[in-house]
Amino acid sequence: AIDRKSEYFIEHRVLCEIPLKIEKERSRVQRGTIKYARLTHDILLTHWMAVFAWRQFNVRICNLGTSKDCANIFKAGFDPNRPIGKPDDVEAELARNPGAEFWQIFFPKEQVKTKQMVRGIVPLYLVPLLEDYVTNQRPLLIRAALISTADRGTLFVDRGTLFLNHEGSPYTRLAFGNLIGGLTMKHAGRWGHPHLY
Repeated sequence: AIDRKSEYFIEHRVLCEIPLKIEKERSRVQRGTIKYARLTHDILLTHWMAVFAWRQFNVRICNLGTSKDCANIFKAGFDPNRPIGKPDDVEAELARNPGAEFWQIFFPKEQVKTKQMVRGIVPLYLVPLLEDYVTNQRPLLIRAALISTADRGTLFVDRGTLFLNHEGSPYTRLAFGNLIGGLTMKHAGRWGHPHLY
């Protein structure tokens, strides 16, 4: 019998190497261009997929904002009324700077398959990439989407989605699968489904 799963299996180690391969490709592209911004998007996305064991739905809908507007990704201090487990590097930073803010994750139970609220902290080693993407690269992708939709005579609204398709909108399930499959094919030599992460 043929093991169909083995046809699609990619070792986690190999998946974790994909962002490094995209970084190498990005090093040959001029900063400040749409291509550079898109490659930064792909680097962050493939890191994100390897670090967080999220369903593709949650990656696709993940939005930026504040804790007050119930965004999925936000930067804030910790609410003493909402306990959260903190890694050692976060505890060390809080000891140095009690007012420090950290990138945090929140999904209400309505957005989670298991109906369990999810709270977490973005690992500190991902923060420089996340902040560069949010501050410098994502706005370029939004600007490109504004121009593209204006050329087609449609109205563009930035919904705050972290990961943007080429129209500046959240990915559909099919488009997200094709993006991940294309990235794994290009950088790991095998078409991979988002669930592989």
